Amino acid sequence: MEYCEQHMTTMKDIESIKQTLIRVEKSFEDVETRMVAHINEGEQEGGFRDRVRDLEKETESQASVISALKKAEWKRVITSGVIGGIVARSPEVWNLVLNFLR
Repeated sequence: MEYCEQHMTTMKDIESIKQTLIRVEKSFEDVETRMVAHINEGEQEGGFRDRVRDLEKETESQASVISALKKAEWKRVITSGVIGGIVARSPEVWNLVLNFLR
């Protein structure tokens, strides 16, 4: 049985398409395997999700520390301003300070 050139070309094209589909399917299997491994790794003890949860907790605690530091800084600034204002307006305080330094 003889095949014409067009049939041979068609058969070669079909085989090429088949090989390409096999490679693509294998590539999808590799991607799927890597994705599943990544998800499993993330769900393990100490995995990605645990690290993100720990980071969120740490960020929240640092935010409360920063807030407390800001409040303390404002208290220091206000106290310093009040004391500075009293010292600047009171000649008796200046005399006391100058006498103390002598």
